[in-house]
Amino acid sequence: MKKTTKTIIVSGLIFVILLAVFSLAGLGARKASTNKALTGFSTSGSGTVTTGQSAPALAPNIMKGGATVISPSPVTPAIDTTTTNRSIAITDYLTLQVNALEASTKTVTEITKNYNGYVATSNVDNQSAYPSGTFLLMVPTAKIDAFENELKALGTYETGGRTAQDLTAQVIDLTAQLNTLYAEEKEYVSFFAKAKTVKDMLDVQQSLQQVRAQIQSLEGQQKYYKSITTYASVQLTLTQKAASTDVNKPMGFALAFKNSIENIKVGYALFLTWLGGNILAVLVWLIIIGGLFIPIRKSLIKRK
Repeated sequence: MKKTTKTIIVSGLIFVILLAVFSLAGLGARKASTNKALTGFSTSGSGTVTTGQSAPALAPNIMKGGATVISPSPVTPAIDTTTTNRSIAITDYLTLQVNALEASTKTVTEITKNYNGYVATSNVDNQSAYPSGTFLLMVPTAKIDAFENELKALGTYETGGRTAQDLTAQVIDLTAQLNTLYAEEKEYVSFFAKAKTVKDMLDVQQSLQQVRAQIQSLEGQQKYYKSITTYASVQLTLTQKAASTDVNKPMGFALAFKNSIENIKVGYALFLTWLGGNILAVLVWLIIIGGLFIPIRKSLIKRK
């Protein structure tokens, strides 16, 4: 009777110990998962900051390759393109953190249309652990600053910057070349009308074709310059904020009990995973322990 009682007590203690181990293992796994989910985005490269840090302050302008590159700043410096006749190509980038990625994506499209712009490309990922979206937005250059100010109201500003290239000299030179070629084309047309022999007509026609080929090439460049100076491009990145939890907030008995059950389940699953990967080692140790326990038990029985 005493042996039966001892066996029950020992079995009960072993069960309580295993239950506590499973619960602690499950709690540790859930904490690790929560910490990973709440970790900010750490990015590398120029013009980026780690989540939780303040946005970079305004740095001096740097001249490189004929373009003025303005370092990231919470307030994008304005470039006057409305009060002058200069041709400036603007490329901006902007990174925001938003509460709801899907709703913010729709709002971005609506704002862009309101400014007579359009979404050139978009790529939204809602399936990853950290939902995000990237967009290439095209808006009239004259409205770029007001447009970006409205975008910044969608979420928390992270990074931003601007590259502005003054193409005024190129546009003026291109226009002058085209005017010269137009005048040359007009002369060749006049020569062709006055040609008296077939040979003269063929010579003039060949020269006229060459001039018109140059005109088409330069007109293509002119259209390109006009497109990139009329519309500014904004590379927008939206990242969805991770759900925050208050670890100091009391959860109540019911929720605590539910979490303890979940912890036991997770701990049990981890134990089975560990056991499956170490089954051979466990069997060896059981054989060793059994081999040591049997002689000790026989010795105790003989003493009695």
